[in-house]
Amino acid sequence: MVMLNLYETVRSNPSFNTLEIGNMLFAEYTCPVQAAKLEQWTQSDYLVHVLQGKKAWHTSDGIWPAVSGDTLFFRKGGAIVEQYFDVDF
Repeated sequence: MVMLNLYETVRSNPSFNTLEIGNMLFAEYTCPVQAAKLEQWTQSDYLVHVLQGKKAWHTSDGIWPAVSGDTLFFRKGGAIVEQYFDVDF
């Protein structure tokens, strides 16, 4: 499994709707990854607001599930993201 650089992947993917203001990156997208578990890391803290779907982030601090309407804050570093495919995320 290859560890994904979340920030650079989102920033450089032309199919994602993004807005950069200074060193802040805002993105809206449907997750294209079809793996049940995804290893990722980022050099920046980040927020996730879920419009639809479901995922669970496994970090050194615990397991953080998210469903439609949830907003989560993550510190920079690595995580394993567990994906569910009932509804697009």
